Amino acid sequence: MRRFGRRLEVERLQGEIPLTPFFFDCLFHDGLPLIDKVQAERFAALQVAAPPPLVIPHMVTGVVSEAEAFAAAAPLGRPAPGPRGGIRWTPRGFIRRVAWHALDHAWEIEDRRM
Repeated sequence: MRRFGRRLEVERLQGEIPLTPFFFDCLFHDGLPLIDKVQAERFAALQVAAPPPLVIPHMVTGVVSEAEAFAAAAPLGRPAPGPRGGIRWTPRGFIRRVAWHALDHAWEIEDRRM
């Protein structure tokens, strides 16, 4: 978090602490809210809005073996051993897990309102 909110030595810190965003959903595009749209429409808007290297890999299938192969080939990887013997997630895996956790809570709150 050393890079956020800096005004001095920004270029040096950008070189030391690179930051690359990865996008997995699009909730607002071209002035239109997409939050009520199905996931396929939101992902199509995301592919238009974001550069391809920054969009997470995506697959829709009803075949379990295809889904398992896709998940096994995912660049997220499994947690790596941490410095004290525990597990440590890759940065991309951690961000995806935290984002999913936040969305899951939002969906639970929405379900309670119904």
